[in-house]
This record gives sequence, structure tokens and C-alpha cells, in this order.
Amino acid sequence: MKLKTYQQEALNALSVFCSNYEKMAGNIEGVYSQTMIELERPIEPYLRAKNSSTPYLCIRIPTGGGKTIIAAESFKPVINDLFQSQNFLVIWLAPSGIIVKQTVQALKNLKHPYREAIDKAFPDTSINVMNIKDALTTTFDIQTELTILVGSMQSFNVGNDDIRKFYQENSNYHTFLQHTEFQNNPSLANAIRACKPYVIIDEAHRSRTTLSLSNILDLNPSFILELTATPKRGHNPTAGIYASNILFSASASQLKAENMIKLPIILKMVDNWEKTILDSKTKREELEKVALLEQSQTNKYIRPIVLFRAEPNRNEDAITYDKIKDY
Repeated sequence: MKLKTYQQEALNALSVFCSNYEKMAGNIEGVYSQTMIELERPIEPYLRAKNSSTPYLCIRIPTGGGKTIIAAESFKPVINDLFQSQNFLVIWLAPSGIIVKQTVQALKNLKHPYREAIDKAFPDTSINVMNIKDALTTTFDIQTELTILVGSMQSFNVGNDDIRKFYQENSNYHTFLQHTEFQNNPSLANAIRACKPYVIIDEAHRSRTTLSLSNILDLNPSFILELTATPKRGHNPTAGIYASNILFSASASQLKAENMIKLPIILKMVDNWEKTILDSKTKREELEKVALLEQSQTNKYIRPIVLFRAEPNRNEDAITYDKIKDY
């Protein structure tokens, strides 16, 4: 499957980060800043989740832009190039049970683009695709295979019946965990911790909660990649809220250029946020007059809406919600 230009650019950005991370291991803030410099992107501070040193990155792709194929293609730069491994554990998290089922089916289908991307990167490796429920009764082996455990973020929420089974003692993993720090407490959770998995959060905007993210970090991941249309912008560690560290962001115009969006987009660039707000308000009022005229002729009303995206309060120059509201 031939990737769209912006999809390849997203993977290139991930490759640059992985290369820098290998050279500057342990200095996650420095790696992130250096990568932003090389990508010629504005430098924002890297914000840790729960003070974790694990890379926690986000690729922002608008809805309908093909985030899942990027997830599949990401195996090569992260597992193959960064960790220089053919055998690894991947936790692939989807937003719902239905999409978990669809993802498992796609990854097991040797002719599906997702599976083809992984097979191309790991031609001599056995690929084992399981859902997390199956892993409660069937062990995996990252010594001889690349294992992909597919589940949902909801399965990590307290109150879910499976969460207790996930953490409770499981004799299936007694042998698996021998000679590890977890040998006296065999469970699926500890088997995952021992493997230091690569975690992919697909459609993160539909599923990420503070509790789920905390539980994911407790699984001792070696790398976390979010793919979402709406990254988390606020950062309040005392409240357990952690911002997404955006590595790459595709615009709607890039999707439009690749014929991924069929509706018309009229784009005007204004290099001043106050003027942008004023122009937007004026245009909405013009469209309101047109809508009222249409209503008088057809008895159907179309409501024009203007949306402003505020920035998180990272520094004094940030265009925050309060600044926009006051203006």
C-alpha cells in the first residue's frame, strides 16, 4: 500500500525521534527538542506523564486520515530500528470492543495492508496476533515471535470485570516469569511488565482517560505512541492530566490534497490571532445573513458556526481560552 505524503512525513518524524533517542538515551527532553529542531517545527517543552522517562509521543492526524496504517508502519522505526529487535511485545489499544475485533481480524489477514506493512518490516519473524482476553489463557513468547496484544483502553478501567483477571495470579505465566523479578507473582500484567512493551493508542481522543493512562504507564512500557485527531492539550500533573507531546501534525489541507476529504476547504492565513478572531466573527455574521435569507425562501435554517482552538497554558505567550474569551 502506497502511503500518502503526510503519512510518510509522520513516519519520517518518528524515525528522526528514534534516531535521536538512540544517540541521547536518557535525556527525553533533549531528544524531543533536537527532533523539533531537525523537523523545523516550533519547539515546545516535552511534558512527562507521571514523571515517566518512557517516550510518550503523539501523531495528530485528522479523522479519516488513515491513522491505523501509520500505527502498523511504526513497528519498523520503533522496534526494528530503535530497539534493534525482531521479537517484541506490542500492546495495541483501540477505542472500543468492536474496533478491537476489527483490528485483530485485519492484523491476522496476511493480505490486509496493516499486516503487509508489519510482515514487510519483519520478513523472517513469526507474528502472533491475540486479543488481551485470549492472553489470559494462552501464553505468548517474545523469544521467538513478535506478539501483538489488541485490547481497548476501557479494559484498563476499574470496574471492568477483566481488569481483576488481568492483575490476579495466573499459573499460565509461572514458567514465563521464572528468573525475573516477577517470578513470585505470575500474572498477565507482570508478564507484560517483564517484556517492556511498545504501546500504541489508536484513536486516543475517543478513549484516553487519566485512570487508563496511569494503568498503561504502570505496565512498564518502553515506548508509547498516540494517534489521534484531537491531542490532549492541557497539562496538570497534580490532577493527573497529561498533555500529548505532538511529534507530527497533519492539516486538513494536506488530507484534502491527497483526496482524503471530499468537501471544499477555503483556507485563509492571518498572522495575528486577534485579527483572526475578528475576521472569523465577521465572516460568521455574513453567513448568518445568507442563512436567514435561505430560511425565508425554503423554511430551512442552516446555522453557521465558528470554532476557535485555544492553546494550553504552557507559557505567557500561549493563546489560551481565557485570552480568547476576554478578547
